[in-house]
Amino acid sequence: GLAGHTAAFAKELSQKESVIVLTSQSMNEEIPDNFISWQSKKITVYRKIKKWRLFHLIKQLKLIENIAPKLILVQYLPFLYNPRGGINFGFCAFLVLLKLRGYKINTICHEIYYPALPNPKAILMFVCHILMLVLVGMASEKIFAATILFQAQIKRILFWKKNIIHLPVGSNMERIPCSETEI
Repeated sequence: GLAGHTAAFAKELSQKESVIVLTSQSMNEEIPDNFISWQSKKITVYRKIKKWRLFHLIKQLKLIENIAPKLILVQYLPFLYNPRGGINFGFCAFLVLLKLRGYKINTICHEIYYPALPNPKAILMFVCHILMLVLVGMASEKIFAATILFQAQIKRILFWKKNIIHLPVGSNMERIPCSETEI
């Protein structure tokens, strides 16, 4: 899942830069407290976020200021920051706050919104997720989309943004070879 992607991505990034991962206190064991050093590259993991709400995130400003990152890379999918419906404007507002404080933010969009199905809950989630994406877009200098379809959808929603790039994300499912006759 996303923790595995974070670990693999951090490992790759650490070949050129030191990497710091700020994550939930309850993050599972796919990301160890400190990664084993790959070729003497450093990755540090801070499990500090109790909840992804604005109040809890603001408590981390001092840590972020002490780290003084060159770039903050956010992995974004609505349900990551609030599992029940994925509606969390506080997280998006925090990204805008970081941008206003001068931090450079880039975002990887693994998912972008819940589909607009013909029921009130789905429509509410769809509209809220679009508004959240707009806030994330306002905070981000570059947005990376996990699929070409997401890239096209994000370009339509954030029509003023120029830096929306397709960045393929590897599958976490094992590839099983098969012959053409099995397809």
